[in-house]
Amino acid sequence: MDKALQLLKQVINSPNASTNIAVDFSNDEVIVQGQLHFYSLHRKTGRIVRATDKAELELDWAAIPDEMRLTLHPECDSDDQVHLRATMLMYDSINGEYFRVKNYVP
Repeated sequence: MDKALQLLKQVINSPNASTNIAVDFSNDEVIVQGQLHFYSLHRKTGRIVRATDKAELELDWAAIPDEMRLTLHPECDSDDQVHLRATMLMYDSINGEYFRVKNYVP
């Protein structure tokens, strides 16, 4: 099993998984402190914005390992999916390769 997937499952099941995640219910926004950046994750739309450069991010579905696709959906369509993305962003030094700048054309 992929090392990143093992870490993600461990963190999700950890009792202190939300220490770097703050939820603002009035703005429907989740603020995530990653290892490299801060992120704003919008619960209703699934929109992810990196605070340092205001870049909008999305999952790079082609880069995501098959094992992670069992629990992760392409759309951010539930609170569980928001939590998965927030947890991945917390560990952005490991999971950063699974996100890309939205509408990026190499």
